[in-house]
Amino acid sequence: MLHARLHRTADADPLAPLDKHAITVLATDLAERNRRALHALAEAMDTRRYAEILDALVDAARQPQLTAQARHPATHTVPCRVAEAWRNLKTAAQLKPLNPNAA
Repeated sequence: MLHARLHRTADADPLAPLDKHAITVLATDLAERNRRALHALAEAMDTRRYAEILDALVDAARQPQLTAQARHPATHTVPCRVAEAWRNLKTAAQLKPLNPNAA
């Protein structure tokens, strides 16, 4: 994905072409980082810990641990849960200047 984006960006302005060697160096570096990341991911997914996490997620999906509030209808629970977050957002928005260049 980054590789394709790099080439799209490099080819975007025909009047100001980028250094092809620099693009090749960056693309090679991205490919190597991607290779290492995929290798690390494969190693992590081949561990007992990963298998235990997957098992725990499957168990949680099959038998979710619900609170007493889960028995209430969403029309009652959701507004109560959202109200505090909404107040916090509203307060934070009032503290921030509208103009990002303003002090």
